[in-house]
Amino acid sequence: MVDKKAIAGSIFVSHVPPPGILVLQQNDLAVSDSRKKLADSPLVHICGHLHSRWGTAFLGKTKVIQLASLETGHYAILDLETLEVVFERFK
Repeated sequence: MVDKKAIAGSIFVSHVPPPGILVLQQNDLAVSDSRKKLADSPLVHICGHLHSRWGTAFLGKTKVIQLASLETGHYAILDLETLEVVFERFK
């Protein structure tokens, strides 16, 4: 079992998006009003699961980055200083 405090301020990677993140359509994420704000949350949560959808949202202080499957030809670049994300397509 991982201590929650070890996750605070980290970059967390998982297959499934965190609870409270709603994927409305391609490149469009939203946050559910029922979300929980965690004191010991990661700085960034990178997730996948939905193969043809991508986008970003904030869940409390956590920047959530939803990545599409690589087979769609898309990838993301994260600037760690500003937390800006740019989605690109392989050429």
